[in-house]
Amino acid sequence: MPRSTASVAFAFVFAGFALAIKADITVDNFEAAPFNISDILADDLSVSNFQTGIPDILGGTRKSILQTNVPGNVSASLSLQSVDNGVSVTKVRNGDPVPVDFDAVISFEYGAPRLRLNTDLTGGGQYDRFRISFSDLSAPIWLAVALGENGVGITQNQNPLIVTGPGSYDLPFSDFAFATRLNLIHVDGIWLGLGFSDTPASASFVLTDFRVVPEPAAMLLLGAGS
Repeated sequence: MPRSTASVAFAFVFAGFALAIKADITVDNFEAAPFNISDILADDLSVSNFQTGIPDILGGTRKSILQTNVPGNVSASLSLQSVDNGVSVTKVRNGDPVPVDFDAVISFEYGAPRLRLNTDLTGGGQYDRFRISFSDLSAPIWLAVALGENGVGITQNQNPLIVTGPGSYDLPFSDFAFATRLNLIHVDGIWLGLGFSDTPASASFVLTDFRVVPEPAAMLLLGAGS
């Protein structure tokens, strides 16, 4: 049956709206550039690895930092290893006395060594949150994001997220609203921090994706019109 002029006009308007929606901003898919880094000293000193020329991540550079701190003279390790769908993060404590919890913190820095991303995280007002995805999580972890702007400084989200299972977790930009001077259309550095908290001596997870996305309601509206 032929469509009315009004329905055809709506189709063209909606098509224009759909084309205006940009793809998500990929900060890191954790597949580009292999990971193979470990901190085995457990002495509260960090181990880092700086990678450049990576075409599939924001800014093309990634700095990975590992840090562990184990009470007592007991061996421990924290490692990053590439897997098929991302990067596997594993902490292990060995030997006597009976293993107990220990601090293990991982962070990824984008825009290093100088803050130079100069990125509009809102995509012209289309995006309003970070989305971080995990698989194969064996114990809870915490997650935090920090943003930096040249001449302003660095600020972190108010409420670190607790990740309790595999899946995707959203961190809205509104959680950074307390940083009144921070300009989300001119972000020069991004840091993603993760750590094991109140977990067994040995634990692991796979980090699969870190991106900037629109609010879910906007995507539902787009889907409803198709």
